[in-house]
Amino acid sequence: MTTTFTKTEPILTVDELKKRFFFGVDLRDRDGNVFPDSTFERHIAMAIDWMENQLECNLYKTEVDHYIDYRLAEYRQWCFLQVDKYPILSVIEVELKFSDQMKITFPSQWYKVYDNTGEISLLPTASTLSAVIMAQSSQLLPRAVPGEFAPQLMRVHYYAGFDFDALPPLINETIGLRAANQILNILGDITPMGPSVGSYSQNIDGLSQSVSSVLPLYNVRIQNNERNIESNIKLLKKKYKRVKIAHI
Repeated sequence: MTTTFTKTEPILTVDELKKRFFFGVDLRDRDGNVFPDSTFERHIAMAIDWMENQLECNLYKTEVDHYIDYRLAEYRQWCFLQVDKYPILSVIEVELKFSDQMKITFPSQWYKVYDNTGEISLLPTASTLSAVIMAQSSQLLPRAVPGEFAPQLMRVHYYAGFDFDALPPLINETIGLRAANQILNILGDITPMGPSVGSYSQNIDGLSQSVSSVLPLYNVRIQNNERNIESNIKLLKKKYKRVKIAHI
């Protein structure tokens, strides 16, 4: 038995967007012109940007060179580091950098990465302890650093975001719903059928009144999509949107 279920999938293409979210939708204007693919591409890009703002994280794969203030308390807590771009896709290098000629590069075996929240800790391994300067207390405390604080001493070189060949399906789905709604709003005005007319009647104390209004052609579909977007964003924020630490 075979299955097409996967935990990751490629970013939506225009063709996939049409298949998933525009079944039964007339993609022509009143003159018979087909809605251009460039507009679909534009709204996919806008939906990705919207998602990044909602989750306050990166979706595009981005190479980052981030300098972090050295704080003694965090350094003693297994060198806790919080980067500003996340989720962390991969860590290239972590180092203490005093100058171009003087630095300590930590072994990659030490990296403990919490990718969804952009946090890194360093846990030494027995075979690599000699690779760094060790204080008598066995803390990873560089002797050249006086006091408890030094600005921009820690450097983390890493990739943040997602590989667009391996995007979580829920993120991909939400991008598609957002892009689809923007396009459906436009199509409701330009397709041959045009806007739809909704009507209802109300009866109060024997007096009746009929009310008619012009509704977007795809109003019901748009509203359903909005509910799904809201639900998806709540779930994604629980997984990806971190509580930021402020230093006082």
